Amino acid sequence: MPGPRLEIVLPKNVAPSAGKGIAEALLRKNEQWIKKHCRRMVLETPLQETGLPESFLLRGGSETVLIRKLSAAPFGPAHTAISHKFADKLSGIGHSYIEIPENEKNTGCDSGIAKATVLYIPDQLASDPQTAETGYALLRQWAKAGAKRLFAGLLEELAPKGGFRYTGPDVRINKSRWGSCSAKKNIIMNACALFLPDALIRHILVHELCHTKEMNHQEGFWREMFRLDPDALKHEKQLRKAWRHVPGWMLR
Repeated sequence: MPGPRLEIVLPKNVAPSAGKGIAEALLRKNEQWIKKHCRRMVLETPLQETGLPESFLLRGGSETVLIRKLSAAPFGPAHTAISHKFADKLSGIGHSYIEIPENEKNTGCDSGIAKATVLYIPDQLASDPQTAETGYALLRQWAKAGAKRLFAGLLEELAPKGGFRYTGPDVRINKSRWGSCSAKKNIIMNACALFLPDALIRHILVHELCHTKEMNHQEGFWREMFRLDPDALKHEKQLRKAWRHVPGWMLR
C-alpha cells in the first residue's frame, strides 16, 4: 500500500498559469480537512521502510524479532532450521534462515534483550538489490508460519467458550481483510494480524468464530460477539487504524 499523498486534479481547460493559483486557493480553503484526513491515513497505512529491517515488533510490540545478516548462518544443535524453500536461489548457502528459540542462550544473540527471536538472513540478500526481494519473501514466509501457529492455538482456546466448530485456520497475506469465514466454517486469517495487539487478534478470531454460527452481522451475530468480546465495538474502531502496526515488507 502506498503512503498517504494529496493529488489535485484540475479541468483540462485550465491554463497552467492559472492552475497554480487555483490549487493554492483550494489548499488554503480545505487546509483543516486535509490535515485531519492525512493524520487518519497515516494511522491506516502500513509502516514503510527501505531495505531489510534490523528488527520489528509482533503482537502490538509485546515481542521483538531481531534480524542478523551474516555471510554464513551459525548452524548448530541448538538452532532450529525453519525453511529451505528458497535454498535454490541462494548460491552456496544451504539454508534460507534459522530461528533461535527465545529460551536458548547463544553467543550469537543479544543477551540483554528479553523475549527476542533472532532470524539470520544471508547478507547478500540485504546488500544485493537483485536478491533483496528474496529477503522480504523469507520474512513473509516466516511471519505466515508464526501467524498460523499463534492463530491455531488461540482458536483452540476460544472455540470451546462458545461451542464453535470450525476448520483451519488457513493463513494468507491480504491487503484489505483481517479474516473471513466460509459457509463450510473454514476460517481464513490474514498473516498481517500477527503484528496487531493481542486484544485485536482475539477480536478478529472471535469475529470469524461467530460467523460459523451466523454468516451475517445481524442480532444473533452481535449477541455472540458481545458475550465473548464485551469491547467488540471499541476493537472494531481500533482495527480501522491497525495497519500502522504492519511493516510495509509484508505487503510488497
